Amino acid sequence: MHEISKNKEPNILAKYRMVLGSVFDGGDFTVVKDAIKKSLLDEQGYTCAYCMNGIKASNMKVEHWASRKTHPNLQLTYTNLLGCCKGNEGEPKENQCCDTRKGNSPIKYSPAEPNDHINKTIIYLGDGRIKSNDISFNEEINLILNLNLDRQVKNRLEAIIRVKRSLAIKDGNRSQENIVKMISKINKRNGNNKFIPYYGIMLHYLSKKLRG
Repeated sequence: MHEISKNKEPNILAKYRMVLGSVFDGGDFTVVKDAIKKSLLDEQGYTCAYCMNGIKASNMKVEHWASRKTHPNLQLTYTNLLGCCKGNEGEPKENQCCDTRKGNSPIKYSPAEPNDHINKTIIYLGDGRIKSNDISFNEEINLILNLNLDRQVKNRLEAIIRVKRSLAIKDGNRSQENIVKMISKINKRNGNNKFIPYYGIMLHYLSKKLRG
């Protein structure tokens, strides 16, 4: 996870919400949902809000951080919406992650809520695991979001390895100046407005290295 700066909601969503009886996935919602997906992908740099794997419009879910079942009044509130991967949808629950695994369960913090300070709330470990010093949220990371699923841990570890290899390309490349340059590069989107998948753990690793 990494902090997400929310865009202004799509105009078409604001208009749809004003229609009496409007609900998420209700009548004439397809074009609205497409606009929501486009906006979520744009603000998240085409990465999943939870695991940070790459996502695209044809292979993503619109997640309600506060679920529609428990908070129906927030189902069309843009600040409550996140873009997520499919989370191994269709597989046994133990193999699922992110929104698919979460379902209607609540979690304590949202990557899109500035006051939750998600970048300080979570910790990336050198072996690819993710944790939090907040005991209840740490349980949610593992039991509700299942972010330490073997595949996810492996993907994050591979991301760290790529960073280490880049730092080791030539002598002296571990200088603070070069680490700062790498942080800046990873923090930028490419020409297609995409972040590198799992860039959160890359930034965490480099920032920690910079601090010594």
